[in-house]
Amino acid sequence: MAILGTLYYLSPAALPILGIGSLPVHLAVVMVVTAVAALALLVWREPHPVAVALAIAVLLGVSPTAFGAAIVAQEHVTRVRGRKVGIAVGLAMIATRTVGLVFTAPEGAGSAAQVEWILITASLVMATLVGMFRAETSTARQAAEDSRVDAVRLLERERIAREMHDDIAHRISLVALHAGALEYRASLATNTDPKATELSGMIRENAQAALDELRVMLGTLRGGGSDGPPDPPQPDVSDLRALVVQAQQAGQVITLQVDGDATRASKHVSRHAYRIVQEALTNARKHAPGAPVAVEVVIAQDVQVRVSNPLTAAVGGGGSGFGLVGVAERVEQVGGTLEHGVRGGDFVLDARLPTVRMGG
Repeated sequence: MAILGTLYYLSPAALPILGIGSLPVHLAVVMVVTAVAALALLVWREPHPVAVALAIAVLLGVSPTAFGAAIVAQEHVTRVRGRKVGIAVGLAMIATRTVGLVFTAPEGAGSAAQVEWILITASLVMATLVGMFRAETSTARQAAEDSRVDAVRLLERERIAREMHDDIAHRISLVALHAGALEYRASLATNTDPKATELSGMIRENAQAALDELRVMLGTLRGGGSDGPPDPPQPDVSDLRALVVQAQQAGQVITLQVDGDATRASKHVSRHAYRIVQEALTNARKHAPGAPVAVEVVIAQDVQVRVSNPLTAAVGGGGSGFGLVGVAERVEQVGGTLEHGVRGGDFVLDARLPTVRMGG
């Protein structure tokens, strides 16, 4: 389209350059240069659609040989920048060409100038309409694709939820059941170590808590309909002491220090900070069993979480590697930063979260 429109207006200008025709050579050169410049500008229409369209509008005022490039630029700017911007740029092109005709049209060429103006205006209007149509088509196509992806994602989440419910939830419920039976039998025995009864109760309580959290996660995976029971309160920084006590009762040596006002952090960020500490304690139990763990949380301009433990010769059961990946994802979700590694013989995890969630 750009090349055909340009050739239509450029053909009369080529003859004087070749020594044929009555058009002044300097005017023919201007027409050729304008056409080449307008076509060259189209190369940058993707990154700078409005700027390129306005530059071509100026060239269109100088010579009609920019007509073909103007049509392409007008359609493109309307498609990628919307109807309002497209109409504004189209009016600018019509205005510049009108001014150009007023000052450059030779005497006695009134009818020809009118025909040219009508042709260019009608073509720009058509280009605008085509751009609007293609933009709407692209939006509808993208919406359909998004709906398809969402449907596939929902089906996959439902499949994962079914697998978790049928396998993991079943196994955890069995652990809770057996732990409850063990606790009951231990309480009836006369020579049973009280510690065994206490540990049985802890296993049952933690299994039941895990089962409750798993039900919440299953509801989230399935889309969590509003007609279901309300989700239980999610733990946050204020619940860290209870988390540490549970781990200490299981034999883990932990020191906890929390400084600052926990209410300064948003609920979302506070919940992520809790989960980060929870995962760090789990990692320490797996990879450094028996090693003391230090947990420090400072809530000021941001939420700073540090969990450290000495490296031990005895390495615990290998993990999947998803723990630190999950921590990194949590930190990224709220716009924070994460560092972890060995420092001076200790494994140190440092997370810094904004008090208010950043980004989407």
